[in-house]
Amino acid sequence: MENPNLNTMAIPTNFYNEFYQLSRQALLIMFAGILLVHFINYILFLKGKKFAYKYIKLQSCLGGLLLFFMGFPNLFNGWFYLLYALVGGLMFLSFLGLSQDRFKI
Repeated sequence: MENPNLNTMAIPTNFYNEFYQLSRQALLIMFAGILLVHFINYILFLKGKKFAYKYIKLQSCLGGLLLFFMGFPNLFNGWFYLLYALVGGLMFLSFLGLSQDRFKI
């Protein structure tokens, strides 16, 4: 069933190409922003800031659990899910290491 209000002649010929370029540019900018925020956070962690320590601890806990539980149920469906489970387990181990008293800031 077609939409009677949609006029296909109103869509420019290169609309999808421009839409793809815009989406790609937005994705790259968001990725660069995430990298910048994490880079600043790791610098603050090395300087001994408490907020950065708590952020890395929370990130490793939640990220590790989510990746592990995303990969574990589909473990035998492909190697990519095995990598999810392994990386999630390693991230959770880093959380356990950060929880030790000797790393408290």
